[in-house]
Amino acid sequence: MLTYKTDIIQRLKEAGYNTSRIRKEKLISENALQQIREGEMVAIKTLTKLCELLDAQPGDLIGYDNGNDKIRKTITLDVEFDRNFTPPLFFDNDEENSVCKGCPFYFSKDECNPCCVCPSINEDEKCPIHLINI
Repeated sequence: MLTYKTDIIQRLKEAGYNTSRIRKEKLISENALQQIREGEMVAIKTLTKLCELLDAQPGDLIGYDNGNDKIRKTITLDVEFDRNFTPPLFFDNDEENSVCKGCPFYFSKDECNPCCVCPSINEDEKCPIHLINI
């Protein structure tokens, strides 16, 4: 599948061709601009015009993606941690006793005194480690 290697609209703006100018001077059709915005490939005639306007080669603007690349997602978490937290000396991931089903914050000092230090506050929240209901 052919894909754009760069933001074509942004490159046009940087080269002094905003969409108003492109429309006014009839450099590229409105339909082609919409195709570019949606990531769809344009006709060879339009690609040639883009190369002319941007002083670029077709390979600078488009590339071939065979679809075998792994999907990458960026996840941003906003988590507050207690800076004074001291980790326990011994962890026990006993799922039967852990409030969070195997949460690494569960530990026991001894068999009679288990303790969960998961940062979850109440049963309605999700465990920040496993993102499961507790």
